[in-house]
Amino acid sequence: MPEVKEPTTTGVVSSGENSAKVTFGETEYTIQRLRAGKFFEAIKVYMSIIKEIAPKTPAAGAGEATVDLDNLVVSMFENWPEKMIQFTAICCSSVEGLNEEKIRTESYPEQIIEAFRICSKLNRVGENLKNFVTPIGELGDQLKPAQG
Repeated sequence: MPEVKEPTTTGVVSSGENSAKVTFGETEYTIQRLRAGKFFEAIKVYMSIIKEIAPKTPAAGAGEATVDLDNLVVSMFENWPEKMIQFTAICCSSVEGLNEEKIRTESYPEQIIEAFRICSKLNRVGENLKNFVTPIGELGDQLKPAQG
């Protein structure tokens, strides 16, 4: 019997899933991981949420940056839910007809929070943000004058 050769694989094989299930109301949907264009659209919304909670940069010599808890709490209830829906809708754009309005009207609040978490994980938001920052830091290191 002739020897069977296994195909040779090259490059990096992506680990993890490229789809996930989310539920809105009584309906379960399978969403796909975003490609770059849609991901960048979603990341803008995600970063606007982060921007609201990030401490403001202090003036020179003013000590540590602080978080205004009053603004944080107000922001959590006034802006975050809508931005979570917006982010989730972008992430669910692979499902035809699933948009912000449908998510808003058919979902229970906890489903939106869970879908936001699933979308963030599926699209590797934290990992990708870290990967975006790394080259910028390396560029900054290259631009620093040599100390001697």
